[in-house]
Amino acid sequence: MPDYGSNIRICHNVGYKLRTSLERTECLASIKNVLIAVGIFHIIDHAPLCQLSFHPRINSGWGLQDGEHLERVWSTLSGFISMTRTMSSLNRRLTLTIALDFYAQQKTDNIGT
Repeated sequence: MPDYGSNIRICHNVGYKLRTSLERTECLASIKNVLIAVGIFHIIDHAPLCQLSFHPRINSGWGLQDGEHLERVWSTLSGFISMTRTMSSLNRRLTLTIALDFYAQQKTDNIGT
């Protein structure tokens, strides 16, 4: 995987479908063997065989990853929906950028606590 590195992992709600797409899409051939998992809160709705293949806590290389990071970001940003609805595009982007910068700083500051 010269373009992306060799230690890539993808966690996606429909990781099993993503695996099929990666295998069939020629332009993504360099990452077709990347490790894929489904977040632990979404995996419970999947078939047992899918759970065995894509659960991050069962498969090696994922550590204590739960795969729900993006869900947390969306949850944080949901409070900005009504506030930014009537803003101009520029002000909306600025507000969300500041909010995401703050979110990232909070996460960085709390590493190890």
